[in-house]
Amino acid sequence: MKWLCSVGVAVSLAMQPALAENLFGNHPLTPEARDAFVTDLLKKMTVDEKIGQLRLISVGPDNPKEAIREMIKDGQVGAIFNTVTRQDIRQMQDQVMALSRLKIPLFFAYDVVHGQRTVFR
Repeated sequence: MKWLCSVGVAVSLAMQPALAENLFGNHPLTPEARDAFVTDLLKKMTVDEKIGQLRLISVGPDNPKEAIREMIKDGQVGAIFNTVTRQDIRQMQDQVMALSRLKIPLFFAYDVVHGQRTVFR
């Protein structure tokens, strides 16, 4: 019985790469399709939205959450700095996907000095 179980596990592990290729196949997004998507997206963007994608704003007293929500809605924010809680990040990402015209996700960053906020799990 142990031998049969071992053989079954070995065969299933050996077959995984072949099955994965059949199930998922090649990624449909070729470099040409990706370039066409990006070019089309850039054509749709206004100059203000392009500038907004370059903006990295910091959350704090100078930028209350209500003001950030308006900036997100207007496409004036490409990245958020110093937002570390999952709840805040999820809320802001949901806002950009619900309120922005082109639905470009936000980039989040945090200045971590010497691993002060590093969490290993």
